[in-house]
Amino acid sequence: MGFPPHHGAPRRMKPRQIFANGGRFYVDTWQPPLLQQHLLSLAATKSPKICLLAGAVGDNPAAIEQFYRELGQYDCRLAHLNIYKPVTRDFADYFAAMDIVYVNGGSTRNLITVWRDWGIDAALRTAWEQGVVMSGTSAGMNCWFDACITDAYPPEMLPLNCIGLLRGSACAHYSTRPDRAPTFRRLLADGTLPGPGYAADDDVALHFIGDTLHEAVSARRDGGAWRLEGNVETPLPVRFIGE
Repeated sequence: MGFPPHHGAPRRMKPRQIFANGGRFYVDTWQPPLLQQHLLSLAATKSPKICLLAGAVGDNPAAIEQFYRELGQYDCRLAHLNIYKPVTRDFADYFAAMDIVYVNGGSTRNLITVWRDWGIDAALRTAWEQGVVMSGTSAGMNCWFDACITDAYPPEMLPLNCIGLLRGSACAHYSTRPDRAPTFRRLLADGTLPGPGYAADDDVALHFIGDTLHEAVSARRDGGAWRLEGNVETPLPVRFIGE
């Protein structure tokens, strides 16, 4: 599914925004979907157009169905771009017609490889510079930075170059695997990964405006986020967005 190509007047200048979620964007039915609601609030319109990119899971139909089920409860217009059956090759124009792009979790390596081959990375940069909110979870957090660590090469965590909208490196699910934090710290300290490093727990998202971290927000009171420079790991203030 998708929207007609965007051929209208140029967009008003809007801030460049990225909403990078460390994990668990979708929650159990008894939990309030706080990160979903917060992402929608970042759009500059009441009924935003949101495009799913699910290439990290091979455009799995279950992931696409979940996106429509979860976000379909809100006042928004939903689309997804299936890279294996694209509705257009003019990706820059397609993304420019959106208010939010959401990138599903999965294999960061496969996602970045496909994006580069199709030129989607450049089209996303253009849309971001025009004010389309970029967002995502796990692989959809990692992809926006210069680099990340990934478990796409099992069994160990290894570095990966990403599309570089944001300077530095990322680590999602920071407290989930015991080897994530020490591997991320080591690769930053020895220069394998470019700094600064940004890490986020599940249920925590980093909101960047322009090139600067605006704030970290969490759907739980004990969610953590960190900034790393060399051997120094500094906890970031995290704002709980529940009641």
